[in-house]
Amino acid sequence: MIVTRWTGCHVLALREAHRMRVADFARRLGVVHGSVTAWELYARKPGWESQQILDTLLRLADHEVRTRFFGLLLEHVDDGGDHFEDDEPA
Repeated sequence: MIVTRWTGCHVLALREAHRMRVADFARRLGVVHGSVTAWELYARKPGWESQQILDTLLRLADHEVRTRFFGLLLEHVDDGGDHFEDDEPA
C-alpha cells in the first residue's frame, strides 16, 4: 500500500503499529513532539517533507509492523473514521 496523502489517522496507525510513544516516534521522524500530536488530532497535516519521511518509515517497516498498520487503518474505517481528506498539508 502507498499512502497518497498522510492524515492523522495514518500517522496514528503507523505510530501504534511501531508500538512507540509520541515522543519516541517524533524523535525517529526528526520532528518535535507537538507536530506528531497535531497531526494525530487533525489540527495540522504533515508537510511534504514529513510525508516523505513517513513514506520511508512505512516502506522500511517489517512485515509485522506493516500488518498492524493496515489492521489499525481498517479498524478506524470500521469505526466510521474519515482518514481521506482533500486539504493540502500545512
